[in-house]
Amino acid sequence: MNASLLLALLFALPDLAAWERVLDPAPEEADAVVAWWPRITQAACALARRPADDATREAWIALHRVETSLYPALDRVAAAADVPLFFDTDHHRAALRWAADALRRGASAPVLVHVDSHPDLGELPAAAVDAARRRDPAGLAALVRNVNQPVALSVLVSGAEQVVWYKPAWAVLAGELDVTLVLARPRDRSRPVASTGGCARDCLAFFHEPADGRRLRDALGDPALRAELGALELRPGERPVDAHFEDARRVRLTAGADPRRLARAVGARPFVLSLDLDAFATNGVPGSPGDPCSPGRVAPQCDGVPRDPALRLAAYAAERRAIDARLSAFAELLGALREAGARPVGAFVAASAFLPRSACADCRSGLDFTPVEWVAFVRHRAVAAWAAAFPDAVASPLATPCPP
Repeated sequence: MNASLLLALLFALPDLAAWERVLDPAPEEADAVVAWWPRITQAACALARRPADDATREAWIALHRVETSLYPALDRVAAAADVPLFFDTDHHRAALRWAADALRRGASAPVLVHVDSHPDLGELPAAAVDAARRRDPAGLAALVRNVNQPVALSVLVSGAEQVVWYKPAWAVLAGELDVTLVLARPRDRSRPVASTGGCARDCLAFFHEPADGRRLRDALGDPALRAELGALELRPGERPVDAHFEDARRVRLTAGADPRRLARAVGARPFVLSLDLDAFATNGVPGSPGDPCSPGRVAPQCDGVPRDPALRLAAYAAERRAIDARLSAFAELLGALREAGARPVGAFVAASAFLPRSACADCRSGLDFTPVEWVAFVRHRAVAAWAAAFPDAVASPLATPCPP
């Protein structure tokens, strides 16, 4: 059975022609999402019960394409919710969707909870500060064009004073991290920054302020992680900070993989959730120590793909069990946040998967971090965990559960 026919049957559609008409009822309208999402959830629930064979994996990819085409309509669902939840293919685009809504609402939060296998601490062009002050989403969108920029953008828009980064234990992070960073614009316009966000001069960038007397390299230990973080040390003589930087704000960065420790860092405060699905599975980047494959990843550049169908099915099943465990850890983090009294005020989710063709012209992605065959599966499970931990934070129809 091919993937399109399988998905058509899961949607309870009579034939493939009906499947091809799924998106006919004006997908840019929010009511289309309300009408179709229960069937989308039905398909996801049915697929989750099937063996992870080749046809099922192709069907998950097809379902991901359907959901991607509905992102504009999901924006309208989010805009009507008390706690908006936004989706996009790339992390900076998802952050921009949330930022536009936050600027409209005048929303703020003291904490950003960042769930990702990457820190995404890249710098912004300095003009982003003025765009945020003007509450100009289009101006921000013209400046924020790199997947490494969502944390700086979120801190700028929300006014967050702390970033709590849940980084999976299998990704590059030795132990725990608790340091003070300064997000600021150097008064010396010629001063270079780390340039992980694509801006080399006159930028709003993260710098490390060694309040405990230790430099960032000593606090991190791992040179690959130091390079990945991209935060520069303050130079000798660059204190006081306000004399050498503009628009400076101190941000505490707390990172690790212990849900309880991170929840204690958030406490009973409002927070925004930044979720990248590559926290659950990633293809990695060959030759990059900061971008390893997730353990058990069934891909040519990772653990390989067995040619024998039986061995391939067993490898898929093992990867599914590993992803299930990572999703359970995410649910544990959300439960710990709820128990600590933390209160969500918004969330944005990035697929970070390669999607060259899409019904959403603005949702194409050239990234290849999250395996595309796992995106819809992980997204549904992650949103279900979000809804279970914070029932009032997920608007219908996204909170539609799987039937028992």
